[in-house]
Order: sequence, then structure tokens, then C-alpha cells
Amino acid sequence: MCGGDLPWQALAGDDPSAALAAIVPVNISPLAIASFLGGLASLPLPFLGPVAVVFGVLALRHIARTDGLLGRGRAITGIVFGSLGTMLLVFIIVVLLSPAP
Repeated sequence: MCGGDLPWQALAGDDPSAALAAIVPVNISPLAIASFLGGLASLPLPFLGPVAVVFGVLALRHIARTDGLLGRGRAITGIVFGSLGTMLLVFIIVVLLSPAP
């Protein structure tokens, strides 16, 4: 950063929209973002796991059909974490429904 430059000027030169694009998700599938956040949230809240997996699969299909749309990595991460949350949910259900010894 030079002397009196604002933070966005150091990041994007004279174009504030380029700095905004670095902070705000632009051209990223909303389904991929929902899958990613749902997958992360499914670790403490396992009932969100299946939702994250479904959103992730839908996001991958949407990204494949749309040129220039990003978010494949977020969708895959959402599927992975959502799968872990789903496995945790199944484990909790099995433990709760199993008869006590």
C-alpha cells in the first residue's frame, strides 16, 4: 500500500469493483455456497448433512451446465462434510434406537 491508498486501491488499483469481487462471491453458484455452509454446519448439527449433500450435487450439475460459473470446490467440500454429518446422524440414530443392555 502506498501512503494514502485505501485498502481496496492496493488490492485492485483504481477499480473498486475488482476489490469487491475479491470479497463478495461473484459468479459462484449459490447452491455451492449453501452446500459448503451446510456441510460445515452439519458437523455440530448432523441433521443438516443430507441437505448439504443434495445441495452439493445440485450445485455440481448446475456448474457443469453453466459457462463461467464457479464453486465446484465449495460444492465438493459441502458434499464431503455433509456426508460426514450424515454418517454422524446415522450413528446417533442407531445408538439412540438400540436397546439398552
